[in-house]
Parts: sequence; structure tokens; C-alpha cells
Amino acid sequence: MQFHLLAFVLMEDREKEDYELAFREFRKLAPNFKPTIGYADYEEALSQALLAVFGEDNDFRLKLCWFHYYQVSFFIPKRSTHYCLTFLL
Repeated sequence: MQFHLLAFVLMEDREKEDYELAFREFRKLAPNFKPTIGYADYEEALSQALLAVFGEDNDFRLKLCWFHYYQVSFFIPKRSTHYCLTFLL
């Protein structure tokens, strides 16, 4: 399994619409990019946006990161700003 960092996006807000805009703009730059698996932390807006944009492809699956689940559940206060987004090609 290999992970590839594709882009960094600086954002002021972390709403579903903001993520969707970023992902749709990325799709415009790379129209043939069709990830099969997306990994995300447990931020609801991020997960919903990934499914809204890349879930249009029938073979796309979203997986949630156990490392971040464990951190959020046991160690990090809810106001944390730890985020993880990686695509598996």
C-alpha cells in the first residue's frame, strides 16, 4: 500500500462546502484523477465532502483513520485541530 501527498490547501473554515470547493477545484486540475480509497480523520464535514465529490465514482470508498479516532477518543480535547487527509492510488 502506498500513500501519495497530492496537495496542501490553506483554508479559513472547515465547513463541508469549503472542502467540496477545494476537492472540485482539484478535480478540474486533474480530471482523470479517480481515487479508489480516501482516508480521513473523524471530522464530519471532511468525510461528507469527500463522499459528495469522489463518491460519484462507484469504486470510491472512504475509510476513517483509527489513529485519529484513538487520539480523539482518549487523548485530545474536542477543540483539537489535528486533521488527516490522504488518498490511496
